[in-house]
Amino acid sequence: MDVRVPMMEQTVDLALPGSEPEEHVIFLAPASDRHALSETLEEYLQGDRQFLPMSSAGIPKIVNKEHILWVRVPSDPRGEPEE
Repeated sequence: MDVRVPMMEQTVDLALPGSEPEEHVIFLAPASDRHALSETLEEYLQGDRQFLPMSSAGIPKIVNKEHILWVRVPSDPRGEPEE
């Protein structure tokens, strides 16, 4: 039996210590514990999980939240960066 939770992919620019910022794909939950919509980037980063699943260049990673220096959504629909 194959059991999977469908996740929503969000592309972000992410900076980690000792490396140049690079594009990552994070996986947001389709439902939030706080409201009726899907999990937000803020909820993903500020939630209880210490280690966050993501991928970079197609390679799966588990990143410790404490190692994230900054995250930026590359652009919103108006073309403006959002930090």
